[in-house]
Amino acid sequence: MNLTNSLEAAKHYIGLGLVLTPIPYRTKAPKLPGWNTPEVWVDSQEKAERAFAMPANMGMILEPSKLCVLDVDNLDQTKLIFSEYGLNYDQLLKDAPRIRGAKQGRDKAIFRAPAGVALELHALAWETGTVFELRAGPNMDVLPPSMHPDGHPYEWVKSPFDGIPELPQELLNFWNHFKTLEPELKALDPKAKPRPKPKPAKREGDHENIIGLFNQKHDIREILIENGYRPIGKRFLAPTSKTGLPGVVIFDDTHCFSSHASDRLWGKHSHDSFDVFRLWKHDGDWTAAVRDAAAILGIEPELQKTREENRAAFGKKVPEADSATSGAEEWPEPQPIRAELLPVVEFDPETLMPEVLRDWVMDEADRMPCPPDFVAVAAIVGLGAIIGAQCGIKPKEKDDWLIVPNLWGGVVGVPTEKKSPAISAGLSPFPA
Repeated sequence: MNLTNSLEAAKHYIGLGLVLTPIPYRTKAPKLPGWNTPEVWVDSQEKAERAFAMPANMGMILEPSKLCVLDVDNLDQTKLIFSEYGLNYDQLLKDAPRIRGAKQGRDKAIFRAPAGVALELHALAWETGTVFELRAGPNMDVLPPSMHPDGHPYEWVKSPFDGIPELPQELLNFWNHFKTLEPELKALDPKAKPRPKPKPAKREGDHENIIGLFNQKHDIREILIENGYRPIGKRFLAPTSKTGLPGVVIFDDTHCFSSHASDRLWGKHSHDSFDVFRLWKHDGDWTAAVRDAAAILGIEPELQKTREENRAAFGKKVPEADSATSGAEEWPEPQPIRAELLPVVEFDPETLMPEVLRDWVMDEADRMPCPPDFVAVAAIVGLGAIIGAQCGIKPKEKDDWLIVPNLWGGVVGVPTEKKSPAISAGLSPFPA
């Protein structure tokens, strides 16, 4: 459908469910006071007759139209970014209505906004200018047959009358995690200052020959794949990721760094092949990982000191060993120290969490992922701090015993169980 008349176009757009606003001819911004209020929206044929009786540009108001827009200012740079995250730009946008602007190398795709999801406005800028915008909410975008200020008409490359698809899940994930990804997206700018490489994780113990040999024998990419990481583009997707966006990058072909908050590799440090092996195969246990690595390499682990070194460490004289006494002089095999934990009642959010917090706490815990009581403890303690001593309760009717919500809490768990991220999430609604 080739629409050249603004009134005719407006009536067809309203038929699609779009909410419009008139814009002065050959401009890009609405001037009508209160243009983004229901009273001033152009959302009926009668209002269109009045608003577009004279030639004018027009815009669609995204939120009431239930639409969202990928507005591309630099097509080459946007495709580069998408490929870095394993996103096929042309495939994702193939069914979306597209608008051609006045300048080459630009693109605009329109999607139905997913129901129940509050999309925010985001923009990525490099040294050369804006790369793209993710547009939604109480904002508007110019529609054909409007005229650009430089005299070029806005035109449909693909018409919305053939259907407007819902925002693809891959783009929704990218949109929802834009703030987290933004430092990485800016670092992809060829003109940006190189970001400092994350420092390797600190070593425990003196096993560098075993760890070094293990790293020489095991490629970082292969060991990531072996532990469930999936290569997407130039990155890897963590097996625990729920976003679908690859957040693991490779440095110097020897180290990786993860920005997945749910990943065992997540943190401030980069990791080599041994670190991945230690964290995934041995739950972070250094001793077990070094022993296993030594066995894989077919060498004697350094942490198994000789009998003489052990005895000398305690200032004892080491007698000469002979065939008759050597067996008696050998140190016995170390026995594991067991500290059995007493049973604890399982956390029940239905009875222990206030209803107003329950869904939020469970959602945070599910996306982390971590036990919900980790987030709940931080949230409840945070609420107690907000209330402070401003109020209290007297449990006994005829007593002056007063209780104020002065709460203390702690999170107990083994390494890599997301204790710190869970506490941060539980305290996130409260001002520092």
